[in-house]
Parts: sequence; C-alpha cells; structure tokens
Amino acid sequence: MELTSEQIDEISDAVQRVVVGWEISSPPQPFTWAPDRHLRACLVKNGRTRNVILRRSWAPKNFEIETFLYRSVLPNFSVRTPVLWGTFVADDGQSLWIILEDVDGRTVRSDDPEDRKKFMAALGQLHGQGIRWLEGQKDSIDFLPRFDDASLPYAGKFLPIRLWVERLARGIEIPSLEIKPCLLSFPQWLLAQLVRQPMTLLHGDTDVSNGIIVDNEVFLIDFERACIGPPSLDLGKAVEWAESLDELEPYHSCFREVSGKDIPVSVLREWIDLGQGYNSLYWVSYYVERILEGNPLDLEWRERYYEPAIKTMCRLCNP
Repeated sequence: MELTSEQIDEISDAVQRVVVGWEISSPPQPFTWAPDRHLRACLVKNGRTRNVILRRSWAPKNFEIETFLYRSVLPNFSVRTPVLWGTFVADDGQSLWIILEDVDGRTVRSDDPEDRKKFMAALGQLHGQGIRWLEGQKDSIDFLPRFDDASLPYAGKFLPIRLWVERLARGIEIPSLEIKPCLLSFPQWLLAQLVRQPMTLLHGDTDVSNGIIVDNEVFLIDFERACIGPPSLDLGKAVEWAESLDELEPYHSCFREVSGKDIPVSVLREWIDLGQGYNSLYWVSYYVERILEGNPLDLEWRERYYEPAIKTMCRLCNP
C-alpha cells in the first residue's frame, strides 16, 4: 500500500528538519517494492545534490539495532555500507524512519557467479571484522555492546527449538510430508553444533538482494535483523544460489585477511553445512505450519524448498 500525498509531505518536512540546511528538490518517490516503507529523494544545498533513501523500520527494536550499527560500529568496519544521514519519527508518533545515503548502484544478481563472489567477499569482511570487534569488547562489564539500555541481540534467542520440535513431531503424523522420526532430534543437534562456533556480528538477512554493487564493490544494506551469533546463520542463506565450492573462496580469503584467523577449508565447509541445515529446518517448519493451517503451498514451492530441505536434514543426520 502506497503512502498518501499528505504522508509524503509530512515525511519531506521531517527530513528537512533532520538534515539541516538541505532541502528536498521534489516529493520523495516510492519504490515499486514495499512503497509504504521505501522512498528515494534528492536533497539540494548551495548547488550540491545528494540522493538519499528513506526507509521505515519494521519495529522499534529493528530501528535501534540498525541506527546503533550505522552510527557506532559499521563506520569502523572495512566492509562498505551506506552512510547514515539521520533518523526521525513520523508525525503519527509511531513510524520510525532512517535516512541513508543512496549509493547509486545495482543489486547483486543471484544468477551471476561473479556477483555472488563479490557478495561473499563482503560477508567475509563483515564476519572477520565482527569477530575482532567482539574480542575488543571482552573487557566491558556485559561483554556485548550496549545501546539504549539493551544489548545487541544474541541469535540464540531467535531459535525456536521447542516450536521446531513440535512441528516436526506433528509433521511425522502426515505421511505425505516424509519426515523421518530421526529428524526429531535435529534441532537440538544443530544448536549444539552452532554454539561451538566463534561469535561474530551477523547481517541477519543475507539474501543477495541486500548487496549493492558500486564500482565493482559490494555495499551491504538492511541491517535491521543484525545480531551476534555463529557465522553459519548468515552463510546458509548466502550460499543458496552457489553453484560450486569455488564461490566460497572470496569469503574465506576476506575473512582471513580481516580477522587474522586462518580457518581451515574443512571448517568453513562445516559452517556452510550447518547453515544449510538451519535454513532447511526453517523451511520444513514453515511448510508443516502451512499444512496444519490448511493453507498448503503449491507443488513448485514444495519441490524447490521443502523437498531439498528434507534431503539436507537427512544428510546431516546421517553423514
């Protein structure tokens, strides 16, 4: 649903109050995707122009996480990210908006191997820097960085193990789902493996569409779901489109260069396997939920996501 002209005018006024001295040259233009949450605007000042993106956060917690990272953390990282221009609360008193530099690039293409490698390189930089950043926090009282009386969230809080076990158990009762009883222990097994990994700063939503290519480099965007956790939680989704293990090398080399830690290739492959297991558990749980609600997804979706997920979980249970 698009914003009304009155809402856009209110947002324009708010932006000009935040970026003092700059004016919006024309009404912000909504994106074709989620036009109620994404706008593009051009700011002018003394003959200079700057293009910015206006984005409404999903929730206050997401807003706090992202603004904290853009202001206090990401400017010190080697990975490229947009510059934060400011934030504001819309006139309704509830909508939280961030103003980001429009890096004026193109979205990473999932069907282009070179694009995917660039994305993996950027992710390797983020994870490598994240590990070093967290190591620097160990002398603080609470270890994890603090902002607005709350710590950056730990990914473990987002893993609904009990819910996953419950859905798998109910799914076993539906023969067409082909869920083997041995998979009931998969969620706990996966968690036990994940907690052995080093903790780093995770992007939280590593679909390649959250990478923007500018001058042959990838800018990572959309950190609303960022958290602290094991690299696998980012890697599983990031490699969904990978066609060979060669595409992991950019991640490996950038991680090593930035973190100073030379993880063996075998360990990286294990991280990838566990990440794929995490993704698979999510897809299976989601599909079972839809079945139980009497709202199943179509056959194409089942063949593309559900069936490969079941195979991955079985493979990891029986190496």
